[in-house]
Amino acid sequence: MASPLTDPQTLTLVTSSANKVAEATRLLGIPLRQLAIDLTETQAATLEEITCHKLARARAAHGPGRVIVEDVSLGLDELGGFPGPYVRWLIESAGGAGLAAIARGLGDRAAHARCCLAYWDGYGTRLFQGVTPGEVLVTPRGAQTFGWDAWFEPEGSPKSFGEMTPEEKDRVSHRAKAYRQLAAFLRGDAVLA
Repeated sequence: MASPLTDPQTLTLVTSSANKVAEATRLLGIPLRQLAIDLTETQAATLEEITCHKLARARAAHGPGRVIVEDVSLGLDELGGFPGPYVRWLIESAGGAGLAAIARGLGDRAAHARCCLAYWDGYGTRLFQGVTPGEVLVTPRGAQTFGWDAWFEPEGSPKSFGEMTPEEKDRVSHRAKAYRQLAAFLRGDAVLA
């Protein structure tokens, strides 16, 4: 019997975030194995390039078998999508208040949340992406336990991601959109770009 690490049927999400594993498991509707390692992120301008780099590092650490990695970004429209994939470091350095101060200073707080998943099936790589337009909030609303969720309100919603139930967030989030594409691919359904 194959171990979960080498079993081709086992799907491994490489992340140190238990929140990401819980969300991905819920979105895919199948159990995932977590490989909890921090992947060094290359400094690159595109989310796709960063995600592919993470996948190469994850495959080296994981060995054979199916692997998923992801990366997210939050870009302000007035700044051409900046901070984009660098939002993690902005939040770590200046907090959500720093992100809000930048957005407030621009006068236009419109932003796009993006998620890029890289899936390795043992033979090749597929990328899946989700985008959610919205705005950066001036003050946080809701739980501040998952990245910048309390600081982002998706377009058409009166709630921030931090205020939403998991089911509400799953209907509109960038991550949910990308995971739905992966789920369709895993079922053999057609995946539209």
